[in-house]
Amino acid sequence: MINLLELDLPRVWKGSLEEEFVNIFSQTAYLFLENPANTRSKSLKRSIFLLVAILVKKYNQALSATTSIIHLLMKHEHLPGPVAELLEVLVKEYDNQQIVGDFLREIGQLNPSESRDTSGIKSISQFLAELTQRLPKLILPNISVLLTHLDGEVKKTKTNKQTKRCFD
Repeated sequence: MINLLELDLPRVWKGSLEEEFVNIFSQTAYLFLENPANTRSKSLKRSIFLLVAILVKKYNQALSATTSIIHLLMKHEHLPGPVAELLEVLVKEYDNQQIVGDFLREIGQLNPSESRDTSGIKSISQFLAELTQRLPKLILPNISVLLTHLDGEVKKTKTNKQTKRCFD
């Protein structure tokens, strides 16, 4: 799969590359990420990262990858570490620093009050903590997109404390 994507496919395709064709590869990568055993295998995880990196860099799939992977983060508790590692690979090995901002903006647009799935929110929190440890210089300039979530937690905590006082 990787060797095929590394070819100059638009030239072989004689025109623009069909989006559905590229989606076959991206969906395969995301399916591999869903399985925890695949993210524990160093060689398989590295291949998945390479596949995603080629899709993002060569086939302009950054937006699609961002939304799909965040959706996976919300559904699978084993992904915060591997996804943070994937972003680190994209930044350090493929010189794609913009992807971090894309992820943070997409997370900033999530509405946690609409989600009843606390494990998804917990996975996003773990991902952000892991990403902050791996790429702190890229998190700080983009922290403003997350402020609404941080403010929400402060308000929630304050409300909980006020509620507790009322019942004491």
